[in-house]
Amino acid sequence: MLDHIRDIESSPHIDHHDSDDSKPIIEPQLNVGGHGATQRRLKDYHVTMIGFCSGIGTGLFIGTGSAYANAGPAGLLLAYIIVGSVLWCVMQSIAELATVIPTAGSFPHFASRFIDPAVGFSLAISYGYCYTISIAAECSASAILVGYWTDLSPAVVITISLVLILAINLLSVRWFGESEVAAGTIKIACFLGLVLVSIVITSGGAPNGETIGFRYWNDPGAWVDYNGITGPTDRQLPQFFGRTWSNGVPYWAVLASWLFGPLAYLSLGSGGAAQAFGWLVSLSTVAGLIAWATLCFCYIRFHAAMKAQGHSRDSLPWKGPFQPFTAWYGFVGSTIITLITGFPVFLKGNWSTGDFIASYIGIPIFIVPIIIWKLWHKTKFARANTIDLHSGRLR
Repeated sequence: MLDHIRDIESSPHIDHHDSDDSKPIIEPQLNVGGHGATQRRLKDYHVTMIGFCSGIGTGLFIGTGSAYANAGPAGLLLAYIIVGSVLWCVMQSIAELATVIPTAGSFPHFASRFIDPAVGFSLAISYGYCYTISIAAECSASAILVGYWTDLSPAVVITISLVLILAINLLSVRWFGESEVAAGTIKIACFLGLVLVSIVITSGGAPNGETIGFRYWNDPGAWVDYNGITGPTDRQLPQFFGRTWSNGVPYWAVLASWLFGPLAYLSLGSGGAAQAFGWLVSLSTVAGLIAWATLCFCYIRFHAAMKAQGHSRDSLPWKGPFQPFTAWYGFVGSTIITLITGFPVFLKGNWSTGDFIASYIGIPIFIVPIIIWKLWHKTKFARANTIDLHSGRLR
């Protein structure tokens, strides 16, 4: 596969409108996307550990507790199944797009190409702050965890975390990969330890010798009654963000992202680290859900373009199952979850302005840039019969 991609990078210009399948390679450049100055230095084991361990983190070690208390064991399991099924559909849609058009620009490129450049611009902002806010959330989480073992000031923990994050991300991507392997190994060990300790405790191995078993599925119950309710490559941002050091690190982009990290100092407020963590996670989660919905819609438009232009999916390098129904399920599911993510604030006695803003500010952050870009650049929604299915295509 890597040799095939290198062939793409060195291929001569080919007519993008020639649909002859005998031409194996087409130049990967169409206004957006193309090639960046970053370097491909991640090894197979780096990518494997990053993918395998990405789901083990603060959501498991910290966020699960409040979710368990609010939904109960059965409710938490059901929520995991529903969100997991939506994410599976999103990944099937992304995988098909990424294998046929492996270009720099990634998600914003797909949105610009298959929907509207305005949507690509907004997705770049929304998905970008999704992960920049995560920096602050991770630092807040570190303050919470350390607070269980020591009286060390949260400000010290947050500062150390921010310095480490910045230092690691300014190193070559190879060293970033090594840090991910080391951290991933620790997370796996902690996860397995958590599972084993939980089994021992519920089986009566705790100091009090009490067997818990499935007691809490009966009292208070498997379900919890909730307040009476029983049921830059695109040239859309300043170009200096794309400047890199000799090791391929886009230093201005890294620094701009890192500047969101000090939001973690909200943990020092009266609400404490737990409240700040909740707000930051909500901000990041909504942005991620909007990105999921947008990417599924990208695939829906891609599928419509393939059909309108008479192309068979059998010609693709890889086909996702049950498409386009899979993409529609991911799109609708992500949209619904986005809209109901902050529903507790609307229940009697639960109103919180901070929680409301954290849960729904992501929606206008996504919509407003679309409106501004369309008014300024007069872009149009991409029609299925005119969407470019050839530029940058891997065959």
